[in-house]
Amino acid sequence: MAKFEPRAAKSHQQYHNSKGKRLPGVTTITGLFDKGGLVRWAAGLHKKGIEYEAYMAEAAGVGSCAHAMIQSAAHGQKVDLGQFSGDQISWATECALKVVDGAALVKSGMTITENQASRIGWFSVIGFELMESETQLVSEKLQVGGTFDLYGKTAKGSLALGDIKTSDSGIYLENCMQVVAYTAMAIENGYEVQYCFVVRAAKDDAQKVDVKLIKVNSREYRGLLKGFKALRGLYEDARVLRKKLGVR
Repeated sequence: MAKFEPRAAKSHQQYHNSKGKRLPGVTTITGLFDKGGLVRWAAGLHKKGIEYEAYMAEAAGVGSCAHAMIQSAAHGQKVDLGQFSGDQISWATECALKVVDGAALVKSGMTITENQASRIGWFSVIGFELMESETQLVSEKLQVGGTFDLYGKTAKGSLALGDIKTSDSGIYLENCMQVVAYTAMAIENGYEVQYCFVVRAAKDDAQKVDVKLIKVNSREYRGLLKGFKALRGLYEDARVLRKKLGVR
């Protein structure tokens, strides 16, 4: 059985359009949405005596680890978690168990408790069959690149594209904007998609999964895509102004 090896964090990926020009990633664009909230959150960590950069590095590792577990289990592959610490694996396991069955994690080569092995994940609840994961795309229309987490079919036959979050703090508007941008990119590249979703599988609230489902071409979908396009324009305007003004 082949091993599933997690890729580098999405923020480290490079994307180029058909003319070879480097493009920003979807997460770079959506990251413009709420810088003020990020600053307030970082300040809150500081008050608790937690170093922001160290916390973010650890959380990013947990997210990558959980993604690797979920994707390997869903694909029926072995997973190599050698790059992650014991704490990260323990944290990520609780996240992954909300999405995939404990039995599937055991088959992927993980050692978990008997109680964990008996747990049923969200994929089984909705009958989600994973067809692709960690697929990189480029949009010539939006002039961005991105890597979506999940693409597959539900028990009812709907084709859906999804993004996994492991944050304890909830699902944010920019998360929904991000998955809609991925969906627009996928459709542009020939994928058929009826729904997109964000699934939050955090270590808090044992066995609870938070899901936001968005129907393609619904009012919400169109609004989120419009917002993303506006942020893409803001990003380009800022890039040009920085160059002309000679500022950072």
